[in-house]
Amino acid sequence: MLLATCGLVTGVDCSQRGDQTGFLQVLDERTLLIRDRQGNNRIDSLRNIVEQPAVGLLFLAPAINERFLINGQAKISVDPTLIGRFVVSGQRPKWVVIVTVQEAFIQCSRAILRADLWNRANRSTREQLPSPGTMLAAHTRCLSTPTSMTPMCATRCQRRSDEPFRDSQKRFEIFGGLLMTAGAGQFLPS
Repeated sequence: MLLATCGLVTGVDCSQRGDQTGFLQVLDERTLLIRDRQGNNRIDSLRNIVEQPAVGLLFLAPAINERFLINGQAKISVDPTLIGRFVVSGQRPKWVVIVTVQEAFIQCSRAILRADLWNRANRSTREQLPSPGTMLAAHTRCLSTPTSMTPMCATRCQRRSDEPFRDSQKRFEIFGGLLMTAGAGQFLPS
């Protein structure tokens, strides 16, 4: 599942969510609960939900070409009863995201069919993709492209960790170490 949010200052954020079966629960016909799971500790989505509650959820399932979309309003809850529904291996989440569904629909499969998304023959191998160090250097605009994080890059990363990644002419998203122009459907070198 992908969760899209929008902050007043930071702009749009889209991040993946997922876990074992049960990370998302239906509370009633109009309400979903999403379990908190520790990630990168940036809490961009949570910050955005507090600022502006509008969210979009996109569900993809391997080998299924249709996409399921939900748009709604979200809020963060620390209600012990709701948190208790999501205990995994004795670990309690810190919060639960509550989504009030405003619209839910299935979107046609044309884009996924054209992309041949689920065809394993079209997938890149790990060797064909940039290293995590190269992706980090591109994301933090480091001067070098290390294969691992150097002290210089770590310092620069720390300084920039709260700065939004912006470009004055086009909006770009970091995806797999490459920059993809929004809507262009092709990858550009970073």
